[in-house]
Amino acid sequence: MLCIMHHQGIRRVFLYLFLVTSFPVFSQAQLFTTDHDIITDTRFMQSLIPYSEGSENEKVIIKFIETRLSLLGMPYRARSFDKAVNSHSFSQIIEVDIAGERDETIVVCIPMNSLPLTGKDAMDPSFSIALGLSVILAIPVNTPAGSLKVLFLGAQLGNEPGYPLGTRLFLETFYPEQPHVFLSLDMTGIPADINVQTGSHGLVSPSWILTRVTQSFRSVGVPYQISNTDIQVFRTGLHQARRQSRPISTRDMPR
Repeated sequence: MLCIMHHQGIRRVFLYLFLVTSFPVFSQAQLFTTDHDIITDTRFMQSLIPYSEGSENEKVIIKFIETRLSLLGMPYRARSFDKAVNSHSFSQIIEVDIAGERDETIVVCIPMNSLPLTGKDAMDPSFSIALGLSVILAIPVNTPAGSLKVLFLGAQLGNEPGYPLGTRLFLETFYPEQPHVFLSLDMTGIPADINVQTGSHGLVSPSWILTRVTQSFRSVGVPYQISNTDIQVFRTGLHQARRQSRPISTRDMPR
């Protein structure tokens, strides 16, 4: 499990290259999306802030994602919370599955709703959504080496104890038989550099993931930070901050 967070600022961004080069699933990918396209999509979605859970603006975000996927000819599954267990929302989640030659799967988790903070600030996932769409666009015509699942998660950001609802809805029907790597994109605004959260609540990401990630960041010149102190805290399970990855790290399932 890995969470990609941010430090505020604006710079020329090639961050999506990190996803394309970090894992074998993307080893033969042809890159058609430029950083300009990512920034353009990000600015469009930022113009809709707030797109809070269940709001009309969030419906525009959902339509934007679904339209882009349809134009790419990419099948997707939209799931509402109508049959959710112990939770309710007027939002939904969107799942995109790309089968690979092997069953090992990278699951990319992306929030799909903004969340107001103090003053005029907001938790704004626009860049993360644009990045996810760009990764899907970068999938090669030939079958990738590994499988990929991209989750656009509504009702993901919230202050109540039950959140993230989007992750919990996905996990209700998630019973994997093969290895899965979870990558959570938790970036607000357009990042200047990246904070890599290496685990959550008693689990630490395997060293091979961190090695591939840091190699990719260095190769594309994206500044990043990894805290050795955080690694030790995550390993002990003493970290108490609520993260989007917590329902995954605390669920009793094969890892």
